[in-house]
Amino acid sequence: MKHCLALLLFLCTGFLGAQVVINELYYDHPGVDTGHEWIELYNSGTQDVNLEGARILKAGSSFVQVFEFPRFILRAGRYLLLAEDLVPNAHFYANLAFQNGGGATDAVRFVSADESYTDTVLYDAPNGNELPDDTGNIAGSFAPRGPAGTSLARIVNGFDTDDCAVDWVVETEPTPARANPHRIDFALSGAKVWPEAGSWLSEVWVKNLSPAPSSCEVTLEFWLDEVNVESLSLGNIPAQDSLLLQAWIPIHDEEEHQILIRLEHPWDPDQSNNQIYLNVGAPPDEGGIVINEIMYRPAVGEQEWIELWQRGSSGGSYYIQDRSGGGFDFELPGRRGYYVLCTSAAQLLARYPECEMSSIIEVKRWTALNNDGDDVYLYDEDEELIDSMSYASGATKADQSLERYVHEGEVRWRASLDESGATPGRENSKPHQVPETQKRAVEVFGSPAKLKAGEYISVSFKFDEPQSKVSCKVWSRAGQLVCVLAGNSSTEATGELIWDGRDSKGKYVNRGLYLISWHSVSASGKHHERQFSVAIR
Repeated sequence: MKHCLALLLFLCTGFLGAQVVINELYYDHPGVDTGHEWIELYNSGTQDVNLEGARILKAGSSFVQVFEFPRFILRAGRYLLLAEDLVPNAHFYANLAFQNGGGATDAVRFVSADESYTDTVLYDAPNGNELPDDTGNIAGSFAPRGPAGTSLARIVNGFDTDDCAVDWVVETEPTPARANPHRIDFALSGAKVWPEAGSWLSEVWVKNLSPAPSSCEVTLEFWLDEVNVESLSLGNIPAQDSLLLQAWIPIHDEEEHQILIRLEHPWDPDQSNNQIYLNVGAPPDEGGIVINEIMYRPAVGEQEWIELWQRGSSGGSYYIQDRSGGGFDFELPGRRGYYVLCTSAAQLLARYPECEMSSIIEVKRWTALNNDGDDVYLYDEDEELIDSMSYASGATKADQSLERYVHEGEVRWRASLDESGATPGRENSKPHQVPETQKRAVEVFGSPAKLKAGEYISVSFKFDEPQSKVSCKVWSRAGQLVCVLAGNSSTEATGELIWDGRDSKGKYVNRGLYLISWHSVSASGKHHERQFSVAIR
């Protein structure tokens, strides 16, 4: 009986201990660290835990003890702050002197009183000292190392997969003894709007891109011409899952309107995919016809096609010609929209069922587009050149279109970003949406960026006065400098820095997560620091 009781007590103690996790860690203070470091514990369980005898260890080359807890009951759902002497309102004080990372893995560990349970955060790389993780194996997954003044925080309070790279993010606004911001990355996609029942109906997919379920309040807003017409509260969205939402848009005329679909979630680590604009009626640049999308390398058994964007309602007779001089003529109807030129409407609809039949124009003959590169010219009936485009070999993979987009007033071409590989008869895909009104002085847009598709990361800044010194750098998750976007440069009050995904040697970086740090000093001496996590795919 004593053995059974002892076993039961052991299991209960281990279970209760396993409720307590390291929830946030502040180890690198600007300037001198001494006196400013702290660690936050969180009881994520439903029962109170006596911490008496539990210990905090730190590791550089090996683990050493820095603190042992006296009797203290950590209530369920509560936080405990262990700090150095200059940190206010801590529960306990100790000399912590945590390692700062920088070229090697460091760690901090919580050990239960009976040593049956540990919770470890390992940060920076490489792990040259072979520090173990909570399984006892040599650790191979590490939390990112942030710049001085930031903390390491769990993406959701208490969320623990025992994978430091998944569980932890760099927190630019540390929250000692308080709940962490829920750094859940939501993304909007597949937004549509169409007339129905005398009004318009809009829908959009909301996806949780993070490894943790969403447990925070998030609002999806629908705006019509800068007026909020619908706000929907989102419930829990499981990790990597999506939710489809719809809203009525009160449009009752044929005028131009702009719809903004926006997620209100200020803690989202990537705000660039949290809003989408849709236009109803004529686009702002009404008038003219352009080559908008081409499929020059279709899948086996499929056909080539060319999409035109008629921004006005002129209609008329036109002619397509390629580099070799071959071509064909066709007629456009007198209404604006996207029109797809092909030899078989039935085949196109079978491949792209979302394309409207009214957007397809069958032609009697076709000039084959060259997979090794070609030129496409669009002429009107007076043989005046209206538009043209060129592409090189390997511009896309098979069954993926080339689409037109405009960057800073310049027309560019890239491989379609749509999941189906093309968007015939509808608006081209969009990598990200940059809001017209920027909420913060410095923000990052364009993450995740697909380099082969011509995407990039934009660091946009809007201050009240010019900046006399701007330092903006890109770092790997291991803390290695990738490139410098601005090195103590002087800038205007408003501007943009572009990272095209290349390192300091001009080579494209590998896919993965990177950190962008920003530090600036204004002409009047004000300092501004931010740090962002971005993804390259």
